[in-house]
Amino acid sequence: MDPAADHWAGVRALETTAQSRRTARVPSGRGRRPFPFLLPLAAPLSGLINSQEEEILNEAAIKGPYNDKISTIKAEYMSLEEDILRKCPATILSNFIDPEVGFGFGSRPERLRVTPQGRIGYYGFMLPSGKRVSFKGLDLANECQNHFEEHKEKIIEYAKQVQDLSNEQSTILNENRQNKSPELVPINQQRMQLSLEIQDLGALLKDLRGRVAQEKYLGTAPTP
Repeated sequence: MDPAADHWAGVRALETTAQSRRTARVPSGRGRRPFPFLLPLAAPLSGLINSQEEEILNEAAIKGPYNDKISTIKAEYMSLEEDILRKCPATILSNFIDPEVGFGFGSRPERLRVTPQGRIGYYGFMLPSGKRVSFKGLDLANECQNHFEEHKEKIIEYAKQVQDLSNEQSTILNENRQNKSPELVPINQQRMQLSLEIQDLGALLKDLRGRVAQEKYLGTAPTP
């Protein structure tokens, strides 16, 4: 079946149900939940709208070349980082990279700054890759940090290249979205319409469930 036809059929189902709100009555029978099958329509309909937006923007064609260049630069840096770590004393290396931190040489969080670690007597620092390294003793941590300081200019150059490419990519993505904004108008209208219909339907279901509970537990018929 045509995905667009599926989309609009779903929207019409939500509209029809929401518009019946004023005339809705409590269904007969205890514990019956009205229209439970309609809410699951929201996710696939929203996904279809997002897919239509992605097709118009075609951001993958923009991101691909930039991501490839950034990956190449990071791979070159990682080779340098591994070489430096081989010169360091025995280390405890955490390979986890917080996605909110990532690659860089900024001050938030500060890289290559020796600080106490979680375990008593251990010191370490964050690497430009986003990984953390720690040592049993402050002297060992400072020794490794000095090895990285020797390559600081090269490390900063890698970080600058990545930052410049990321900024350029963001600029082009924003320009692309602005240029295609007229094509996105109907998509945004569909998204807003779907959101409003879902909110209305949610209110309808809440109201009807309250009526069912009133009849079930209080034994009184709800008012229309």
